[in-house]
Amino acid sequence: MSISSISAKASSIDIETINEFIHAIEVSTPLLSVTRGVTSRIIKLRAKHVEDEKKLNAIELRGAGVENFNDFLNKLALAPFYGYVVHEKIYNKDFSIKKLEYIPHSCMKWDKDKEQLMLKGENKEIPITEKKFIISIHDKTLDKPLGKSLFEYGLGTVFEDLKSVNEKVRGLQKAYGDVIPVIGFYQEELDGKTDEEKTEFVRSKAKKYKGMLDNDKIFSAPLQTGIPMKDQIHFISLADLKLEMHKVLMEKYESKIEKFIKGSIYSESTAGSQAKDRVQQDEKEKIEDHIAKFISSELQKLIKDDAMFYGYSPECYYFTFELDSGEGELEKVEQEKVKTKREKMGLFQDLKNLGYKVSAEKIAEAIGLDKKDLLLEDSSNYLLGSEFSKS
Repeated sequence: MSISSISAKASSIDIETINEFIHAIEVSTPLLSVTRGVTSRIIKLRAKHVEDEKKLNAIELRGAGVENFNDFLNKLALAPFYGYVVHEKIYNKDFSIKKLEYIPHSCMKWDKDKEQLMLKGENKEIPITEKKFIISIHDKTLDKPLGKSLFEYGLGTVFEDLKSVNEKVRGLQKAYGDVIPVIGFYQEELDGKTDEEKTEFVRSKAKKYKGMLDNDKIFSAPLQTGIPMKDQIHFISLADLKLEMHKVLMEKYESKIEKFIKGSIYSESTAGSQAKDRVQQDEKEKIEDHIAKFISSELQKLIKDDAMFYGYSPECYYFTFELDSGEGELEKVEQEKVKTKREKMGLFQDLKNLGYKVSAEKIAEAIGLDKKDLLLEDSSNYLLGSEFSKS
């Protein structure tokens, strides 16, 4: 069985269709996996220069005061799939952000004449501007002022095919959820009758059996002469309809949708299962990195607003999304650091054996101490010699 791959060519898609995608279980499951992978990362505000780190705590404290920050991140993570999301900035009295109120897409419209996104009100429409709103647009272009959804790259076709198969299966399940009788009749019984009379004959016979079998659905089928009465009634059920082909199609479509959203490109036949899992995870992390970079650029808008009110240069600060390696991974990192320090000390010992001296600054740097904390207790027994070079 062959199913065409998802096209890399972008096509227009509306918000209503995107909403349908996002709320469909086949799409929402892998989508949640990706967005959770992004929002579960450790978000760090960094300073580009050491002298700017003094302001970090104050900036972070104001950011921590945003009431719905996690919800804000979750909505931002969906922006690459919607194309754009909008939040209203609600301030405290000290001009720090109190809340970022999500604006549903149904409450907005694009005014082509004004080339402006508008908030729909009861009596008038309000322009949505960066002064009062955070307008987060993914992949904005001249012909796509409201951004481009990642769903536009062919997912719609596969989703529609999956939906079509789903609808057929549901229809069959509804029709054949119960056992349905098939009543036979002899072809000779219809001879000489008009079409209307034939229809009425079949209906009356089915009606007679309907009362006997207590079933709303009854099929009729012509039989050859001589079929005994016991063979004139058959029963069919959902199991008789062979839905295996439908299930295979659905599984293939669902697999393609999952790979599309998670960025999976691994081969089903070349690598072992562990290698495939690693490749799949790497590709998923690339998608997550793409979304994380987008969110970082939107968080930078908050820094610009904060800098305007509190008087500092926003260019000196930036956000990073770091993977949470867990305690085990952190322990490995620390062990590697210790190992590296020991190797450096071993190198210093080799230099000492060759007759060289090593400065206190270099030794302190290698083991991660300040020079003033490096005290020589017994110079006669020190492995690097009886004194340090002053150079």
